[in-house]
Amino acid sequence: MNCKNCHSDQVIKNGFVRSKPRYRCQSCGYDFVPNSSMDKTLISWFCFDEQPSKPCSVVSLQAVDDYDALAFGQDAPGKWSTASNDNIRTQTKEQLAQNPAQEIVLGEFMMMAAVYQDKMVTIYREGEVYASYTIEKLFDFLGSPYLQLVIGPIKLSPSFAESFRGKIKDVRIYARALTQEEIKSLKPNEPSSIRPFSWYDFSRDGWAEDQTGRFPEIKNGGARKENPEDGYVIFDQDNRYLNTMDSEAVRIARDFRQRLMADPTRPTYHLVNSEGDGDRNYSADPNFFVYWKGQYHFGYMNKGDEYAFGHYTSTNLVHWRRRGDCGLGSGGCGTGGTIITKDGKKVIFVGKFGGRASYIESSDENLEEWSEPIDIDVPPEALEADYWIFWDPDAWVEGDYYYVYSGSHAGHPFDSRPGSGSWYKEPTLMRSKDFKNWEFLGKFMSKDLPGLDRQDFSCTDFFKLGHKQMKLLISHSWGARYYLGEWKDNKFTPDFHAKMSWSWNSDNKPVYWAPMTYLTPDGRRVIMTLLRAKLGNTLWSATFSLPWELSLADGGVLRIKPVRELECLRYSQMVESNMTVKAGKAYRLEEISGDTIELDFTIKPTQAVAFGVKVLCDKGNKNGLNIFYSVREKRISVRDEKGVKDPDANNRAYADAPFELKEEEDLNLRIFIDRSLVEIFINDRQAIVQMHLHKPEDVGICLHSEGGNLEAEVISWKMAASNQW
Repeated sequence: MNCKNCHSDQVIKNGFVRSKPRYRCQSCGYDFVPNSSMDKTLISWFCFDEQPSKPCSVVSLQAVDDYDALAFGQDAPGKWSTASNDNIRTQTKEQLAQNPAQEIVLGEFMMMAAVYQDKMVTIYREGEVYASYTIEKLFDFLGSPYLQLVIGPIKLSPSFAESFRGKIKDVRIYARALTQEEIKSLKPNEPSSIRPFSWYDFSRDGWAEDQTGRFPEIKNGGARKENPEDGYVIFDQDNRYLNTMDSEAVRIARDFRQRLMADPTRPTYHLVNSEGDGDRNYSADPNFFVYWKGQYHFGYMNKGDEYAFGHYTSTNLVHWRRRGDCGLGSGGCGTGGTIITKDGKKVIFVGKFGGRASYIESSDENLEEWSEPIDIDVPPEALEADYWIFWDPDAWVEGDYYYVYSGSHAGHPFDSRPGSGSWYKEPTLMRSKDFKNWEFLGKFMSKDLPGLDRQDFSCTDFFKLGHKQMKLLISHSWGARYYLGEWKDNKFTPDFHAKMSWSWNSDNKPVYWAPMTYLTPDGRRVIMTLLRAKLGNTLWSATFSLPWELSLADGGVLRIKPVRELECLRYSQMVESNMTVKAGKAYRLEEISGDTIELDFTIKPTQAVAFGVKVLCDKGNKNGLNIFYSVREKRISVRDEKGVKDPDANNRAYADAPFELKEEEDLNLRIFIDRSLVEIFINDRQAIVQMHLHKPEDVGICLHSEGGNLEAEVISWKMAASNQW
């Protein structure tokens, strides 16, 4: 048996407490009863430099979502209290009303302590009892492998602004309930006869180190010292913090990270959901894509214990930083659209919160703090229309108005057969000048195109592209698709439709899913999407596409190409030119190979009737992913030729996309290989994303031709890793 306080094994039996054996540690003198790991004491010496305008804390003990903190202004302005998850260990409002109000003297140091003993909590100020109350639900902090000490905010979460603003001399935790006399005997920056569970003495040179060694790792979120000799550390802005993790949590995290990094299938320069963990943290629909205060913000539904919105930022669309859940999930979350207000002061996200048409707004520099959902006052004429539904909305600004478009669905489960969607609704439209008073404009589309009966309008995005208006969306049976047409008199009239999802995963679902776009500051329309590309038992869960640039060529042809920012990942350029590929023979590239690589092929077909490139093939030019063009069928096809079979899948791994070479036109294939993901751009007019499991040694590349010889050249670059791990 080890001591609960100092973990020494030098313990002896020392009587009984309520029929339970009591033990004494010969190293630190601590008396304890085994299996009682709830008792603790939180203590800090600090001063305020600003009058707190919002709830704040100095010290908090946190394990995942469970925490206890010593707070000021929590649920009662000007009063001290404890704080806990869902207020399960927090004083009631009636109890808080009995706590004396406290005048804050700026720059004056004070000592506060919170003692948890069995079901009794006692708060002390300067060693004197400030408040006491009983609790029912206890926090077994010693039993958690993910324990953290948080200094500065009430809790550490992806969105917190409850940061303390002032100076802190000393923070310590005791793994037992200290008596009043023991509390009074303590001095800041001086050791105690009772060994702390954790102790941060900010007067020392190593001020960011736990003096007990309990928490070997610390993350500094902006806390600082102005002078080395200062006996305190400064927290001078919101979102300043120090937080630690215990050695077990660090070990678990490092082990998981190493396992991810060692996974030969995990992409290296795609944006990958860092949480991994299979089904529990599975990325879903992207929902907002916006450029705000110098950063691109990309958000998506992330399935943990329940859906919440994940959030990444980037300055260049290539290197992404995980910001954590950004607060969009309050009240339940669903797909929606994002706009910047007409005055450029706020970002608004329109969605379905708690089953209602709502919006939330933020002016936070990092878009981490959002309002609670604000219901949209839907006009009565909309509610009375038999085709009205609020489903996967999109929003945009046009002139003096905000427009909100609602998508539609075709029944449940999603089914495109005529008559199958008994609750099929058509897309509708509203507008407002102030986001408060709304005008119902009726049906969004003047017509639909033939052959698209009851395809649902989900994950919608509506924007101007060249001289046309583009409606980007998904249907659950077809995947990503789009309309091009005219926007006039508050009606969209489409004149062209095409799919964008051409490949299927092992569950027979479209890989390219729920795309979102944004207009960059230099006027490019950039698109990113979820790739439903989980492969077998790989640790990583899902990933997102490379950013593509959309444009409209003369004649209204959609052009698709990777964004130029990806060029920053290139290194080790190689060129092979003047290659002649004979009909029926494979031509293997001798100097170029790899599975984290960009390839730019130019192929002159001459008399060939089918030709292309095979990547990730073995030494015999077998297996691999075959990308080829059929002159007769006028299509680009991708075939998984064996590869590594996934025992948990039916291995449907292929794609066919319509494509026609013009007379005398060469075939240009830009191929981005990133481990098990391959993105292919064909003459900037078509794009396909395909998955392919391969053995680590199978990284060969070869050309092939049928019905005639061909000539080719290729430029290649190795691609550096860009994702967060």
